[in-house]
Amino acid sequence: MNIYDEIMADIIADGITTPGHYLSRKSSVDPGCSTDCAVSSGDHLAHLLVPCSVVNQPKLSNWPTLRGFQISSRIINSVSYVVISAQNAHGTRLGKVSEDILLLVAHKAPRAASERKTAESVIASIIELQELFASDRRPLSAEARVGLFAEMEVLRTWLIPRVGAEAAINAWTGPKAAAQDFQADSCAIEVKATRSSAPQHIRISSERQLETRNLNRLFLVRFSVDEKPAQGVSLPRAVDDIRSLLESHPLVLLEFNILLLRVGYLDDHAPQYLGELYAIRERYVYEVREGFPRIIESQLPVGLGKVSYDVDSGACEPFAVLESVVTECLSGR
Repeated sequence: MNIYDEIMADIIADGITTPGHYLSRKSSVDPGCSTDCAVSSGDHLAHLLVPCSVVNQPKLSNWPTLRGFQISSRIINSVSYVVISAQNAHGTRLGKVSEDILLLVAHKAPRAASERKTAESVIASIIELQELFASDRRPLSAEARVGLFAEMEVLRTWLIPRVGAEAAINAWTGPKAAAQDFQADSCAIEVKATRSSAPQHIRISSERQLETRNLNRLFLVRFSVDEKPAQGVSLPRAVDDIRSLLESHPLVLLEFNILLLRVGYLDDHAPQYLGELYAIRERYVYEVREGFPRIIESQLPVGLGKVSYDVDSGACEPFAVLESVVTECLSGR
C-alpha cells in the first residue's frame, strides 16, 4: 500500500465527500522532505503538492504541458503550492501508474533546496520520465544484451547483497551516461562481457572509461559468457530476478525500471530475448592502477577525443585481484 492508498483509505474511513477537499501527508519521513502527497475528495485524483510562495512561482503559462498530469497554483489551508495533479482517478490502472510517477519524482526532489528549484526539479523529472516512456526503440543489439546480462549479475551477486537495494540501484550509473557502469562511494566498477567463443579482447569505448582520476579505486570486471549452453539464464529472467529482489522497495524498483528504459530494455521486446541463454564461464577481476594498459584523457594530444580501443586480456593479468577485494571495497573495508 503506497501513500496514496493510505490517504484514500482515510477519506473513505472519515466519510469525506465534500468536492475539492484535500487530504495530504508528507511524501517521505525524511526531515528534509518538502513535498506532500494528497488525494482530493469527490474526484479521487492524486496530487503532488510543492510549497512555493506566489512570488517564487514562474507564470503558469511558462510551465510545460505534461501528458497525464495538470499543473496549477493553489492555496490550500493558507499555504501556496504548485500542484501536480494526475488526470486519472485513484483505483484505475492509469491512476496507479500516475501515482507511482508522482511518488518517484517526490523521492528524487532535492533536499533543502529553494521553493522554486524544488518545483522545477519535480516538473523536470516528470518530463524526463515521459520522454523515456515515449521513446520508440529497437531491440537491443546482441552485444548490448550480453553486456546488460553481465551488469545484472553484478547487481544480483555483489551490489544488492553488499550495499542494499537502494544504494545498489543508485550505484548503477552506466544508464546515466557516467564513465563507468557502477560508481559507489568507495570504488567504481566497469563491466565487460566477452563471448567465450570470441577472441579475448576487451573493448574500451572511451578515454574516460578507465580513468582513475577522482576515483578511490577502479575495477575492471570481465565476464566470459557462454551463449546457448545446455543450461543458462535469459536476459529477461536476469532482469526479473533483480525485480524480485526489489519488490519490497517500490520506489527503488521504479527507479530500476526507468534505468532499464534508459539502456533500451523494453518489456515488449522480452519475448525476442527468451531464446538466448547465457552462462558465465569465468569471471576476471582487474584493478585499474598505474601501469594498466589503457588510454586516458590526460594522455591524448589536444584535439583528439572519443577514443575506443581493444585491450588484450592477457596484458591485464598482472593486475588481477580476487573477487573478495571488490566485495570488501563495496562494504567499505
